[in-house]
Amino acid sequence: MSTFDELAQTNPNIRQQADDWRQARAGAGEDAAWWPDFRQHLLSLGAPDPGEEPPEDWVGPDYTQPTH
Repeated sequence: MSTFDELAQTNPNIRQQADDWRQARAGAGEDAAWWPDFRQHLLSLGAPDPGEEPPEDWVGPDYTQPTH
């Protein structure tokens, strides 16, 4: 499993991208902790693929899954 610091070696903007994405998702009433959607967001931006699994320090115990 990786960490944000490791992911930042290939994508220095990942922390800001995550903060912006989480804020937008929460504001829309959507799950702001769901890694697959964030990963897809990064890929749509043309950012490097961060992998299928979230980093260890993604959201800790707050990591959730969609209920649909």
